[in-house]
Amino acid sequence: VWYGATLRGDVHKITVGEGAVIGDGAVVHVAKIGGDFPTVIGARCVVGPNAIVHACTLADSSAVGAGATVLDGAVIGTKAMVAAGALVSPGTKVPSGELWAGVPAKRMRQLAPEELAFLAGSSRNYVALAAPRSCHQPV
Repeated sequence: VWYGATLRGDVHKITVGEGAVIGDGAVVHVAKIGGDFPTVIGARCVVGPNAIVHACTLADSSAVGAGATVLDGAVIGTKAMVAAGALVSPGTKVPSGELWAGVPAKRMRQLAPEELAFLAGSSRNYVALAAPRSCHQPV
């Protein structure tokens, strides 16, 4: 969980999987009014800086871009990506391996093999950056 991020599980629970990354200034919240949704963030997910993840599910190895919003009851599939600045409407199901973008978010295309490989290693890179080290050690 990076600097300035907020995880607010006041009326339901938030689950964050192993190796998941919550970027700087991101907000993770849950819902009770108008639906009863926890937030589930799977293993090795990356939530970009200033993203909003609200009462939804992010499957393993998925990514939510910087400044994107994913709303109540939405499900982002395994190795799927929500582009920076996108708005995933309530109840939307983003299938595995797809890129969604726009406001509201729509399917753009299947992710290419090199993009899928990038997703697989993205959270590991962030975790490595977070490891304690001397200020003289290169990153």
